[in-house]
Amino acid sequence: MIHLLGTVELSAGGRPLPISSRKTRTLLACLALDLERPQSASSIAHRLWDGDPPPSAASTLYGYLSRLRTALRRANELGAGTDGAPIEIVSRSGTYTLHAGADQVDWQLYYDLVLEARRLADTGDDRRALAVLRRADGAWQGEPLAGLPGLWAQQVRGQLLDRRFAASLTRFEVELRLGHFADLVPDLTELAEQSPWNERVAAHLMTALYGCGRIDEALAVYRRIRRRMYDDLATNPGEALDRLHEGILRRDRISDLVDRPAAPPVTAVPAPATTPPPAAAPAAAVPPTPERRPSTLLPAPELVGRDDELEMLTAAGRGEWPTCSASRPTALPVIALSGQPGCGKSALALAAAHRLLPDFPDGAFMLRLAAHSPARPDRSPEAAATDLLRQFGVPAPEIPLESDELLSRCRELLAQRRALVLFDDAAGPDQIGPLLPTAPTCFVLITSRHRMAELPAVSIVPLDALPPDASAAMFTRLIGPERAADQARLADVTRRCAHLPLALRLAAGRFRSRSSWDLAHLADRLSRGDRLSELRHGPDSLHRTLAMSYHDLSVDHQSAFRRLSLHPGTDFGLLTAAVLIDCPVDRAERLIEDLMGVSLLAEHAVERFSFHELVREYAAVQESREESAAEHAATIRRCVNFLTEMVDRADRLSFPERYRMSLEALLAGTGGSRPQLPDEVLRTVPARDWLATETRSLSDFEKACEPTATEDPPPS
Repeated sequence: MIHLLGTVELSAGGRPLPISSRKTRTLLACLALDLERPQSASSIAHRLWDGDPPPSAASTLYGYLSRLRTALRRANELGAGTDGAPIEIVSRSGTYTLHAGADQVDWQLYYDLVLEARRLADTGDDRRALAVLRRADGAWQGEPLAGLPGLWAQQVRGQLLDRRFAASLTRFEVELRLGHFADLVPDLTELAEQSPWNERVAAHLMTALYGCGRIDEALAVYRRIRRRMYDDLATNPGEALDRLHEGILRRDRISDLVDRPAAPPVTAVPAPATTPPPAAAPAAAVPPTPERRPSTLLPAPELVGRDDELEMLTAAGRGEWPTCSASRPTALPVIALSGQPGCGKSALALAAAHRLLPDFPDGAFMLRLAAHSPARPDRSPEAAATDLLRQFGVPAPEIPLESDELLSRCRELLAQRRALVLFDDAAGPDQIGPLLPTAPTCFVLITSRHRMAELPAVSIVPLDALPPDASAAMFTRLIGPERAADQARLADVTRRCAHLPLALRLAAGRFRSRSSWDLAHLADRLSRGDRLSELRHGPDSLHRTLAMSYHDLSVDHQSAFRRLSLHPGTDFGLLTAAVLIDCPVDRAERLIEDLMGVSLLAEHAVERFSFHELVREYAAVQESREESAAEHAATIRRCVNFLTEMVDRADRLSFPERYRMSLEALLAGTGGSRPQLPDEVLRTVPARDWLATETRSLSDFEKACEPTATEDPPPS
């Protein structure tokens, strides 16, 4: 017997036969998971060494195969006559295949039993289905591939646990139909704590509690998951859970709330021939019911101010896009909506998806990847592929376990079906790239704070803040025209929200909840020092949304993000950025490119960079919290010294004959470091052009360094 559920080992005659070598155990797991299927030596080597096999992998692999064959021969000898046919490894044409019966591998035995139980449950034979599921639970001895390290083992472990989770849900459904309500409550309560956003688990727990008379607790489960989904995922429970909640509130019969398998189709028996009845009067024509397409989209939002982008996406979904190839008329573009947090990417994608739903006979599917959710879901492409296959209706047992096969199946679906697929809040190109085929027949929409520029096949549509008119129209629609009559104050409020859709929604939501406020009062609150603290409503806040992006950054990127916010002007150049960050110019450029890649910085002209004003305000708040007063002062002084030296250099190159005070005397006693940029860098900077470009920055720094009325003047 081969054991994969728990410690990977062999057994014979009920006696365990441990395998000491970790690589040999991994080899056994590789072959046993793909029972009776040939595997190439290179495929096995990539699993054993996590995609980085050493040069000696081939000879080393032969050694592990020899050890495993020896262990299998010993197991066959000890289990002769009791454990079935011999288990053996057969090599042919550079491949290796494990020959064994399905009942000789605990995972295969578990898998087959679960399939049998589902078949019985689907035919309504719940008692036999439950008995088979209990046999399957007996085969599950512990964590799959326990003790095996490495990425491959981790991925397989997660996939097998997902299969067990699906089998557990099947068992709960069967037991609910059998009326085992009280017995299920402890297990479902524990599972609900482990999977707080899983609506099926919540539904089963609510049903079990309601079935044993604990109605208040059943309703509390609904309130808890509804609040958790809103807080963590910015969404609400689906229609099925809402229906169950309403049934509990109405005190419906428990038998009406328990899901049951669909009845098998009834074959009509032809009636004996008789005299035909008299013809009836023709019935009034009934208008045809529009075809209902499968969809997992969230409800369509009310969209304001994105008419051009919406028309462009609609045209793209219908094949009217410059990148659509005439040689492949069925291929559709892959479009990524990118932009800063809160700019309305998801709302635009959903509006386009609902408009295009009638164009896609295979439906529209939304994968909420939630890359910037506090829930921190699995960001791997394998997790996204598994979710997509489930939404397309692929049965759980048919979803491949092996990463390459799983991703290949996903690409195959996207290249063959005619559906719309929305990947919402994607982490980046590493998550999405492996899922995309060369010529998709599905229309793929991606929303992400990442620009996805690394994927050549993806067309990028950047989103920014709304135009002022659209911003005012959106705010008016949110609060109602009767409270938006003061156009001057309305413009002031939307300007202080920086025309960012999320900021507008948060301010409008708070304004609606405070009926005594008027626009003048709201504008006054938004004009105070900490504007971000005002842009909140209920559990949502702009500060929290920006924090998700900030905490995804590395330590170096966080430091650069904070220090760049100290520039008081509307934009800054690359040299100034390098001085603020305190690093070489080429390093500063890489950091800035990475920040632009996740939409925290923008480049509006060649090597002129800027923050969106609310993003900059968040960066400044983080700088004040995480940098000491001494570090803050040193960064400002370093930048002032740099600008002073650059102005002096420009003046000397432009007017060499002019008498001037020496720079050393001018900067004496100012403190702070004096950045020394390499001469080869400075020689590439035209002095007069630099001065013309940076004049406004010099003025901004001068104003920022002036002491306020409450501060003492600097010592003379």
